[in-house]
Amino acid sequence: MTVTAGPVFVIAGGSRQALPSGVAVKVSGEDTGGKYMVCEIAFRPREGARLHSHAWENKWIYVMQGEFLMHVNGRRHLAGPGASLLIPRETPHRFENCGAGKGRLIVMMEPACDPALLAGEFMIRENGGVHYD
Repeated sequence: MTVTAGPVFVIAGGSRQALPSGVAVKVSGEDTGGKYMVCEIAFRPREGARLHSHAWENKWIYVMQGEFLMHVNGRRHLAGPGASLLIPRETPHRFENCGAGKGRLIVMMEPACDPALLAGEFMIRENGGVHYD
């Protein structure tokens, strides 16, 4: 896989690939030769990701908006705007928007993964709650 020949520009609210679950791909694996990908993900209150881990990818999360309760390797972290968290591969983790309003995260995966798999982590329920299997 080769890196995109030129700069990549994505407008506010835009995505390099259409995905469900509020995931907007800002930099794809195709753009970086598979080295990493960057997504912006929006969550309503009480939405989040179920407990999971990644066999191959490291994950970096940056909170842009809202408050999130992060559960990583048995420890809890309350993360507000400006907080970040690096999660090494094979580390169990989950998180949820514990604030009263919309939450937004920037997530970088290294190496890049299929964005549809990333979107599949999220357990968003119509009743407004998060269900962890």
